[in-house]
Amino acid sequence: MTFIETLALTFDFIGMVLIAVMILITYKRITNRGATNKTVLHQMNKEKRVGILGIIFIVVGYIMRLAESGVFG
Repeated sequence: MTFIETLALTFDFIGMVLIAVMILITYKRITNRGATNKTVLHQMNKEKRVGILGIIFIVVGYIMRLAESGVFG
């Protein structure tokens, strides 16, 4: 993998994680307000867990792609 490919992969990774984290922060702000009913809050908590799982998948996929390209050795 060339330097440019590695850099592009890294920027892609950072962008996806930033978007996911911003969404989770927004969810947290909404749930902290308490302006929604319990059903909505329960659903938002489920979606938050799925969002965290998505971030984990992004990180693992990034590490796997770097390992495949031989960056680690």
